[in-house]
Amino acid sequence: MLTAKERLRQKLKQRKQSPISSQIKIVAAESGEEKVLSFAQERLWFLSRLMGNAPVYNIPLGIRLAGCLDTEALRLSLQSIIHRHQALRTRFSERDGRVVQTIKQPEELPLEIETVYDNGKLKNIIQQERRYCFDLEQDSLYRIRLLHDCSGINSAKMPGE
Repeated sequence: MLTAKERLRQKLKQRKQSPISSQIKIVAAESGEEKVLSFAQERLWFLSRLMGNAPVYNIPLGIRLAGCLDTEALRLSLQSIIHRHQALRTRFSERDGRVVQTIKQPEELPLEIETVYDNGKLKNIIQQERRYCFDLEQDSLYRIRLLHDCSGINSAKMPGE
């Protein structure tokens, strides 16, 4: 009699050898190729047209770091994520009365450090980013800003705090 662990091991082994698992492949769409939208993407497009470019779907995220930061490692990490996930490089547009998505080619990610010396200015930048309205036809579906806060530690409230 096989134990539960042995039965599970057998099932996993059978699944690996199954011809179905070797036939299922996720294939990335070619950059520049137009594709139909998913239902969620259609909803996003519809709401952007109904409400105008409003920050309804924005997910602001501020991360406060202390200590030394290897900005090149951060830039390369973020660039790798953007290159891997086509959804982050997607633009939406209307063609012949229907909405399509186009995936842009991966590009070099510019990441510049903005030094902020004034607490009020830092708060304003954070508020501007929270309210930023994406243009679904032109903008990337992400925004990244690296701020060096010289105004004092914990002086500005980050999104989500």
